[in-house]
Amino acid sequence: MAAANVEWTDVWHNFSTYEKAIASTDGLADVPAAELAARLDGFPPDSGYSRPVEAAAMLLGCLSARQLLTIFGEEVTAWTIGNDPNTRRVEGLTSALEDEGYNEWFLRKSRIVARENAHRQTQHAGESDKKVSGRAVLAQNTVMEAVWGSVLTDIDVPEIVRQSPKDDIQLSGKRCQEYAVVPVQADDGPDFMMNGRILEWVDSVTAKNSIADYTGTYLDTPTGFALTYRGLPQAIGGIVAAGNGQEVQLRQMQRIQGQVWRPSGNGGRESVGHKQPRGLMPIDWQKVLVLMAGGIARSCGMKAVAIREAVHGYNCYITKEQSKRGYTVPAQRLGFTRGEEGDWHMPLAHLISF
Repeated sequence: MAAANVEWTDVWHNFSTYEKAIASTDGLADVPAAELAARLDGFPPDSGYSRPVEAAAMLLGCLSARQLLTIFGEEVTAWTIGNDPNTRRVEGLTSALEDEGYNEWFLRKSRIVARENAHRQTQHAGESDKKVSGRAVLAQNTVMEAVWGSVLTDIDVPEIVRQSPKDDIQLSGKRCQEYAVVPVQADDGPDFMMNGRILEWVDSVTAKNSIADYTGTYLDTPTGFALTYRGLPQAIGGIVAAGNGQEVQLRQMQRIQGQVWRPSGNGGRESVGHKQPRGLMPIDWQKVLVLMAGGIARSCGMKAVAIREAVHGYNCYITKEQSKRGYTVPAQRLGFTRGEEGDWHMPLAHLISF
């Protein structure tokens, strides 16, 4: 066989050579391993892809979704979901993982996040499109499962708030107990979008003959969390897996205001301003969001927290000055280190130092 010692580690790290991968299909796939090997040798060497990627593409085209999952496992299946342009095949592979207990919506959105991350990496490096890592797809799925699992309930929010007062502010234990965290999720928009209006949000809060409406709030990521005070949303953290699945990245750190409405004379309603997030006044709320993201990262077995420079994300509609105030300044103040790609990073071990 040609190119007998080509490394597979950048494609499917489970297998050192494509010969080993092909051999593992023998007797389990519809096409004999010898025929798969012969097909691979028929690829022209100047086809524009590396030999490992040719081999991977050839294999995924010859195996059913169930065969691929059975032979190669979940990570290889996730790699195929991330890179296969065939929508019908991606749906079949997603269904195969769903049968193994995965959430279908989480997988679809994980594919979007991983592909967007890979595309941005190639833009920074000036390279052609980078293949999506199966590990990155599964890491994003893990983050989403964590947010909607028991991880947020395990986060000691009052203690995090107690550690995060603004300068010269003393927070009582009773005050700290009035803060909590809840999971949030964007609505199910098109499969090429990861953001949307927040679902299952606090629809309205009636007070003093007026209604504070929070239904217009958007989340820039598929899932995230909200800091609440006395039951009202104060700030949201939109998070994704990044760094090839090694860090939780905050793509959105935003104060939340409710739109206040009052009944009008003709039976309708009129806007009379916004309900401000007063619970944020005595605390360093951006530090609180970072510490919460760190708790999620730790529970997912990741190594770092990151803050994405807003101009690189779905917050591209804000001005450069707003971006600097909302993301660059707090990242610098909290001791994050800026990476070559422009985002900000901090190892989990350093979170305890501020």
